Amino acid sequence: MRTLRLQELPLLLLAGLVFLPFMLLCLYAHASADDWYMAATGRDLGLWGASVKWYTTITGRIVQQGVTSLHPIRLGAWAYKLWCLGLLIGLGAAIYRMVRAWLSGLDRSRTLMISAAGGMLLLWSMRSPAQGLYWVNGGNTYVLPAILQACMLSLLAGMDAAGWRRHVAVALLAAAAAWCSELAMALQLLGIILFIVTHWLLHRRLVPLLLTALAATLVATAVVFLSPGNNWRSGIYHNEVHGHLVPALVLSAKLGVRQVLTWLTTSPYFLLSIPLLALWPAGQTTRRQACLWLSLALVLMVGTAWGGFFVGAWSMGKPLPPRAVNLLGFYFLLEWGLLVHAVTALFTCEKWQRPRLSPALYLLVLLALGASLRSPNPVKTAWRDLLSGDARKFDAECQHRYDLISQSTQDEVTVPPLKTKPVSLYFNDLNPDPADWRNAGMASFFQKKAIHLTQP
Repeated sequence: MRTLRLQELPLLLLAGLVFLPFMLLCLYAHASADDWYMAATGRDLGLWGASVKWYTTITGRIVQQGVTSLHPIRLGAWAYKLWCLGLLIGLGAAIYRMVRAWLSGLDRSRTLMISAAGGMLLLWSMRSPAQGLYWVNGGNTYVLPAILQACMLSLLAGMDAAGWRRHVAVALLAAAAAWCSELAMALQLLGIILFIVTHWLLHRRLVPLLLTALAATLVATAVVFLSPGNNWRSGIYHNEVHGHLVPALVLSAKLGVRQVLTWLTTSPYFLLSIPLLALWPAGQTTRRQACLWLSLALVLMVGTAWGGFFVGAWSMGKPLPPRAVNLLGFYFLLEWGLLVHAVTALFTCEKWQRPRLSPALYLLVLLALGASLRSPNPVKTAWRDLLSGDARKFDAECQHRYDLISQSTQDEVTVPPLKTKPVSLYFNDLNPDPADWRNAGMASFFQKKAIHLTQP
């Protein structure tokens, strides 16, 4: 393993500065919204009974619903916090494993730096950490599939020498990711098909491992579409866009363009691409191969931005929720990595000079990144929620509620509304109406008849 050079350390320190607040915020995370009634249903009906209920009445997200039915809040608030931390660490580890598998010629220090840059971009561009990292139901729907897909991609790196065990693992990971959310399923299907087409154009042959991933995704897709619960979900949306092709295409195109511009202007994609071009291995690639990879990256970006928002526009008639945009951001990050790979290959083919890992380059990039942190972004917000004490106050208020409910001997309990709502952590709260589904879910979990809110 090559030791880290002195000028490489600042980038890793900056990555630590980005990752640290999100890890610390896990210590203050609390359940909300769907968490309560899904945990209560899993406890009362068991894993199998709850899974059957969700599949037949709500949706075909088998893995997401199964995992959420085994909700960590059933063990206590501490388990909830550990689950959030586990998802965050798992996401980082999966990205590192994927980079190491596809860029196998790199030493571990450079692999770590590229992975750290990717992790920074993902957190920096995240639309809603509250709905993605600190709300277990949202994390299981949109962060868990990203972890599973990154693991699947790491196995696909060895597609030319794959034994039966790798085929089984890829099939299981592909199905599991597709069974977390319809959005993950659609983007995964699109990516695999385009990858197969590109590989065919390059090598004029089909790869069995890719066909295994495609077959598993198609089977999982069929299971999702056969869910009786889909009729209920689609029936709750009534507007001029839902189920209408042209309006859905127009709305998704507008939303997609806006989101790509947001990613590129509020996250340091271009800045971090400078050291990435220096770190990326050159490889042996022809000009035709480089152009095909470049084309694939651009087509996938269009598919993620336009196609991803089309899933929401067609099925709901409105924009995707922020937690779903988090998953689109993960795909955009993968495609940006493919774009860097293609550009690096073009530099090599054309014998252009790539940026070198010089102290001056790193100083320039780090100063620019530091200046970028001053603008509104999830990293700055996470540090503010920690240092202002809002995360600690939020944690104390939630724990106070649990104590009031647990210690009460009455069937109906009254709790105060949350006063502190840190942006990075807060997603949803109880409703003044005790019959609201959020109140009913929390009441069911604590085995109470009703939970009321005091007047603010």
